[in-house]
Amino acid sequence: MNTMRFALIYPPFYHKKFNENLPTTDDEFGLFPHIGFGWVSAMAKRAGWDVRLFEAACMKVPYEQVLAEVQAYNPDLLGFAGHATQTFRDMLVWARRFKRDMRLPVVVGGYECKAYPYEIFEHECFDYLCVGEAVTFVEPFLRAFEKGTDYDKVPDLLYRENGNVKRTFDAPHVPYTEHPFPDRSIFPNDAFYSMVSQRKNFTIGMSEVGCPYPCTFCSMRHTGFEGRTAEQLVDELENCVNDHGIHEIDFFDPIMLFDRQRILDFAAEVKRRKPDIIWSCRARVDNLSFHRSDRGPDEELIEALAESGCRRIFFGIESGDEQVLKNVKKARSRTT
Repeated sequence: MNTMRFALIYPPFYHKKFNENLPTTDDEFGLFPHIGFGWVSAMAKRAGWDVRLFEAACMKVPYEQVLAEVQAYNPDLLGFAGHATQTFRDMLVWARRFKRDMRLPVVVGGYECKAYPYEIFEHECFDYLCVGEAVTFVEPFLRAFEKGTDYDKVPDLLYRENGNVKRTFDAPHVPYTEHPFPDRSIFPNDAFYSMVSQRKNFTIGMSEVGCPYPCTFCSMRHTGFEGRTAEQLVDELENCVNDHGIHEIDFFDPIMLFDRQRILDFAAEVKRRKPDIIWSCRARVDNLSFHRSDRGPDEELIEALAESGCRRIFFGIESGDEQVLKNVKKARSRTT
């Protein structure tokens, strides 16, 4: 039996007038892997599929060139990512063109698909839509796809049957500590960078998922907190270095420093194993102060971060006005 082939397609994205950044900032901010494809690939390979990513965003490769490359690959299934409002329209243009030119089944998933599944599925270029996580969706979906039946047994799936849209059941929760590493072998890791990155190769990571805070402006509010263990994080750093030549990683999760002890353990494990990699992260300002009763800087944590290779922390600062922060429920507290 021939190995089934899954083509993941990542189109170029362009500055939008409603973006918060200036066009130059969008152009120069950096090039980052869509790490969600890494989990799709990891799970598809577990199912015995061959996976190839066609990364057009890095070099702004034209549609005609990518189409020819995908046709030469001769896939059975095409995959797109609906992961952000500002990139969705660019992705939709390519999804429609690929559907027209290759006439193959198309599956779409990503954060926006969780938030607006039925609205996105109104676009008929998509045959299947994942409402959930790749780790629980991809393997059962690909098994059903191979058979051409039993789609009702796939969790978190939108599909069409006899002209009707069907929504299957919710997948059981799989703790983040049980998720595999994203498959970074599919990415052109030497092409990625941020405007402040210092080393090559560069990648991004996710040390945790969810956020327990109630900030009214954020779609992640009140989604809990699940972090990988310190040992798992350093295992991933070593995988990056040894298998992919990656020497800098930027953790994109919004509150990496929320669990202070986890990060202290992580820093100690990095110092013990000494992987050849530097890192950065994102955090709330009070993640570096709420341990102290006087709200002063958490010097122990800051020193541990620096000694473990942390080169920068990106802080979310919505306002300097305390009343504004209270209005959007971003008070300077761990619990309010």
